[in-house]
Amino acid sequence: MDLDDPLSLKHACDGVGTVISAVQGGPDTIIDGQSPLLEAALATGVGRFVPSDFSENLFSIPEGINPYLDMRRTFDRKVAPSGIGYTHILNGGFMEAVFSSPGLIDADAGTITYWGDDEVALDFTSMNDVAAWTVAAIDDPATINNVVSVAGDRRTIAQIAGDYATATGNVLHPVRRGSIADGYAELRRMEKAGAHPMAMLPLQYLLPMMSGEGTLCDIANDRYPTVRPTSLKDFMKRQYTTAGSNR
Repeated sequence: MDLDDPLSLKHACDGVGTVISAVQGGPDTIIDGQSPLLEAALATGVGRFVPSDFSENLFSIPEGINPYLDMRRTFDRKVAPSGIGYTHILNGGFMEAVFSSPGLIDADAGTITYWGDDEVALDFTSMNDVAAWTVAAIDDPATINNVVSVAGDRRTIAQIAGDYATATGNVLHPVRRGSIADGYAELRRMEKAGAHPMAMLPLQYLLPMMSGEGTLCDIANDRYPTVRPTSLKDFMKRQYTTAGSNR
């Protein structure tokens, strides 16, 4: 399937009941690429379309904070008017993305860095659990034309540090960089200094989580008891104690 080839998209959608889009990239992919995929789904009679949202609560976050969430909202505004059935899946931060590189946790420095209030709960879900919940949600007729929010775990900064200590035996020292407003000022400073967009991306995602603007609403975990989500503590046992990553 090629997003630039309408015929290949129609062939991919032919006879399919649900299209799940998990594309990643810039506006050429998220907006310009998903649009012909949506058109192909409509042309072939697909019953449901799942846009590539898979994030924190992008519907409650103001425009201009995270360009990647802005792109997703821009495309999402095309879906409902199209007439196709749709389901938006929101899952907070992917555990694999948030904890794969220094940002929130720097294992080498032994720190957990945050902005704002350390008692705000952050939502995290492993990729495998998101996949399992997506399958469960599209089998649920009640999710047609709705948002489904799921979370593998919901933890404050102190709880994240506690999970890390339990998983690894090592203590993280909290580092508060300032208020949420200070965090956004840091993003503006980075942009003005010409920082690479990927260097800004972790903070663009984390700040709305830490402010509470990106907090998931109406968590639907209990609707799908067959999915047994990975806790953050169990994820950290794998992430930080595998061979060669002990600190």
